Amino acid sequence: MAWERSLVLASELRELEYQARALYGLWVVHLRLGALRRALGFAEDLKFVGESAGSLSIILTGERIAGVSLQFLGEYARAQTALQRVIQTRRGGRDLHHSFVMRTGVDQRVAALACQARVYWVTGFPDRAWETALVGVEEARTLGHSNSLCMALAEGACFVGTLRGDVAAVDEFTLTLTDYAEKYGFPLFRAFGKGFTAWVLINRGEVEEGWAELQSAIALAQGASVEVARANTVLVGVIVYGALVEIARRKGPIEDADRGIANALGWFRQNGGCWCAPELLRLEGELALAVAPGRSAKMAEKRFKESLSIARRDGAHSWELRAAISLARLLHNQNRAEEASVILRKSYNMFDEGFDTEDLRTAQKMAEMLSGSQIDTV
Repeated sequence: MAWERSLVLASELRELEYQARALYGLWVVHLRLGALRRALGFAEDLKFVGESAGSLSIILTGERIAGVSLQFLGEYARAQTALQRVIQTRRGGRDLHHSFVMRTGVDQRVAALACQARVYWVTGFPDRAWETALVGVEEARTLGHSNSLCMALAEGACFVGTLRGDVAAVDEFTLTLTDYAEKYGFPLFRAFGKGFTAWVLINRGEVEEGWAELQSAIALAQGASVEVARANTVLVGVIVYGALVEIARRKGPIEDADRGIANALGWFRQNGGCWCAPELLRLEGELALAVAPGRSAKMAEKRFKESLSIARRDGAHSWELRAAISLARLLHNQNRAEEASVILRKSYNMFDEGFDTEDLRTAQKMAEMLSGSQIDTV
């Protein structure tokens, strides 16, 4: 309500600078609440204000937040176009950075690099994603801006690192993220840090410690505010729910885990966000198999196929590969190896990079097992 009133007053007074600040504030609130289409509308309005004011920094801010909105909506080509406009613009000294930070509290180029890294990974470019995430971290460090560094770590390097399965890198970057979040009092980034720490512990086999850390991360997010909890769902929900599935495999059923995934799926669908719907569907199937493998095979197969279909429709090749791996494993266990092999190879053969990442290594080993022959890599 405060941001809406601010925008009305700024518009009446024709104060373009304060219109820009109000629109950015409204975008943040609506993104975190999950109103993704409305958030995109505020981003478009911000670009228009920037053009009216002749302000490059406002225009680029509008492009960046439009790119983020489009990424969460699963419109990756449009997101990439918007983000590229920000990343390819020369800084021309520190003036642009200063304008970004004074108006929004974060360097927009650094934030754009973090988002672009996520887009690269989802669309099937794991190596490019990692390189882009690292550039964002390095730029934030060079600028010496703590909030921008935390964003580059949480939304870029740590996030992409988990998707690549790089435990050592995620551990290293999470230590820095946690240190800065504690030092400067960033509750959102503290919650992120705990979530990534839990992921590291679980993937090292320290399941009890990871489960305790994950519970702490969820409690911190839920206790901070509705907006922080929603932001975590938007950004790292797939990491949290993936960790829950792994814990269920090793410890047994976790209360309300299935309800949490179903609620997240419903929330994304209600708000038009589909960027991680394929992964949530896959995790729903995997959780069912972990808890009751004999009774859940039919439901799991349905979820894996739905995940595969949505990922192919959206061009989300990395989500597609994960769905193909899960489905192929299930089919193999049902003595349907030929069908499994065709599905897996179709998804695997779309990649021309990232062959040292966890998903692609897993796919190659599984394909060799299914067919008895090695997959050729480009």
